[in-house]
Amino acid sequence: MGKAFTFEIQGIKRIEQVLKTMPAEVQAEINEEIEETARAIVKKAKQRAPKYDGQLQQAIGYGLLIDKSGFEVFAAKNYAAFVEFGTGGKVEVPAELRTYAAKFKKSGKGTYDQFVDAMTRWVRKKGIAATQIRQIKSGKNKGKFKKAGKLAQGIYERELAKFLVFLILKNGLKARPFLFNSYFEERPKLVNKIKNVLKLK
Repeated sequence: MGKAFTFEIQGIKRIEQVLKTMPAEVQAEINEEIEETARAIVKKAKQRAPKYDGQLQQAIGYGLLIDKSGFEVFAAKNYAAFVEFGTGGKVEVPAELRTYAAKFKKSGKGTYDQFVDAMTRWVRKKGIAATQIRQIKSGKNKGKFKKAGKLAQGIYERELAKFLVFLILKNGLKARPFLFNSYFEERPKLVNKIKNVLKLK
């Protein structure tokens, strides 16, 4: 995926100009509320992200925008959008995100080999190939696998990974939202927090 999977969290659009005229302490308080919202989104997204090897969860975070007007929440993995929205015939995109999601269509940086590498790691972690090989060892191929050892397991893992990649590319990957659904849940809470801060001042 050639583009960063990210979005910005700022103040309420219709009163942004008003916010700029507010005292510094009010703006600071609102920024604290925005950062708290960013933390809440990141926490929920990490809990919802598919586990796999844990790399996607570790890649979710947030940071201050360059102009310090808010915060940016991100998932720094080139496949994050495909997990969020799905692929092929299984794509599911909320109406308000269609334009945004279109940026990621056929924009992948990842190669086929990188996809297979990632799937091989998943197969190894799950022990799928090892279970199959144990069954094979008990049959007529027992001697062959005894000689090959870990090499045979590594080859089997990669071949199994290639087959799984083929199925994913052919049938599509089901959407597993983790980032934007967390944002949608927290957004109205942020709006209310900002309104409350403005009422108090």
